[in-house]
Amino acid sequence: MIAAAAVLCDMLAHVCIFSDNLQGDVYFTLVNEKASALVDKLHDLIERFRRVGQGEADIGLQFSKVECLWQEIDDRTDLSRHLRGPPSVTIHQFAEEFAIPIVHSLIGEIEDAFQCSEVLQSFAVFNLRNVPDSVAEVVNNFGQEKCYNRTVR
Repeated sequence: MIAAAAVLCDMLAHVCIFSDNLQGDVYFTLVNEKASALVDKLHDLIERFRRVGQGEADIGLQFSKVECLWQEIDDRTDLSRHLRGPPSVTIHQFAEEFAIPIVHSLIGEIEDAFQCSEVLQSFAVFNLRNVPDSVAEVVNNFGQEKCYNRTVR
């Protein structure tokens, strides 16, 4: 339970930022870009989980504190530890069997949910950043591209 909570803290920290972007002033045309950035962060998180499972310390991850937490729990429940025996799961096993598969599942869900890039790109017409600053910018160049590209017969 403690290890699962630590994994979820690390994973959901990135998802919360993405969620805040979706609920804020993000334009629909940027959703795929933001989703792609989240997937990249989650792939990086998988590698960090693997390194922690192999014994490396990662100060930025809650998951790296799990082994110390397990030790503390065992020290405080000495009688229960004698009744239970040694822990049945190592930090490496937990990373490989729980943490990494759950992040892979989340990546799959995100990639499935944000595959409608053509639809989202069409919302660019509503993005005020695409509107010219002045009417003169639009009027001065209007129709010139068609005139220059016309072939003479």
